[in-house]
Amino acid sequence: MPRENLKDKLDGNELDLGLNNLTTVPVKELAALPKGTHLDLSCNLLTELPDTFCSLTHLVKIDLSKNLLASLPDDFGNLTRLQHLDLLGNKLTVLPMSLHQLKSLKWLDLKDNPLVPELRKVAGDCLDEAQCKKCATDVVAHMKIEHNRIQKKLQIQREEENKLKAAGEAQLEEERRRIAEEKKKKKWDKKQAQKAKKTGSETPEQHRPKAVEPKAAAVKQPKKRQTQEQSAGCCFKLLFSICLSLALLVSTYGGIIIYCQNYDSEFCNIIGYEERIVPFTRTYVTPYAMQGKEYLVMAGKEVEKVYQNVNVWAQENVPKYVAIMKEKWNDLCIFAINQYEKFTGKDEATAKPTTSKPTTTTTTLNLQPLQQHT
Repeated sequence: MPRENLKDKLDGNELDLGLNNLTTVPVKELAALPKGTHLDLSCNLLTELPDTFCSLTHLVKIDLSKNLLASLPDDFGNLTRLQHLDLLGNKLTVLPMSLHQLKSLKWLDLKDNPLVPELRKVAGDCLDEAQCKKCATDVVAHMKIEHNRIQKKLQIQREEENKLKAAGEAQLEEERRRIAEEKKKKKWDKKQAQKAKKTGSETPEQHRPKAVEPKAAAVKQPKKRQTQEQSAGCCFKLLFSICLSLALLVSTYGGIIIYCQNYDSEFCNIIGYEERIVPFTRTYVTPYAMQGKEYLVMAGKEVEKVYQNVNVWAQENVPKYVAIMKEKWNDLCIFAINQYEKFTGKDEATAKPTTSKPTTTTTTLNLQPLQQHT
């Protein structure tokens, strides 16, 4: 289509190319009209869009409804200024992964397309303005999740490929080393055989250098005690990791519940807070939490009973044991004084005769002998 004809169809920023039986998109002519930010290509015979269509980054609104499109270009997400996209009545089954880049998209219509069930469920019905806006937000978020999942899968594949490549290189290097050792051994044997022919006494085996053992063979086997200590350390690390993981999981779960109860954000809709987390919490978490609360109350009552019993026992028995200890202490003091007087040979009138065992006739200590000798 000539450029002059396109200018005739330009009205302000709207370029209407609908109902023209177009089979291809005049990308070059459209790129020359950057003022036409609203492009209408509805009701044509378009079966595909060229890859160069993704270079029309000035477009804000595109109407591709009622065509024969079976797919969109892989780089369709380069149209980052796009806010309105109408794909009604085409033959689309999937959308390009780059669609997650359309962060400015606010309106999307995917009705009357043979979409795959998962994408159809995300897109919804789009029967009014609100549903079309929700379709744009949900589809972009869904494509973002799928993009991250695929990127993560590709990263894991690349890491596995790098590991296999490194293992192959290590095996190849080991094979090269083995071949070099064999060549060195054959050369040494040949040299020693030539010397043996001259001397006629010594054999090559007597002068053959010892083969270099791998470093792994030189490492001594760990002792039984070291093995047990290592096993215990591994078990402790594993138990600590499990406990830490459970704590992080519970903290994250609780944080999500608190956040989604106070804020109505898109994140809560993506993770399905109302559909998944709330029923799960009411079914599995709340009953166990209430049961744990009951156990804590029962444990508190049992602890209080034990404390009361211990307190009663202490009030009844502690004074008895204190009196016995005082009596034994007085007897010990008397016995010590008697032994000291017997050892020094002093026998005063006030001193009591020493006995082999202290008597318990009195609980008061007579300190007069101790004062006289001190």
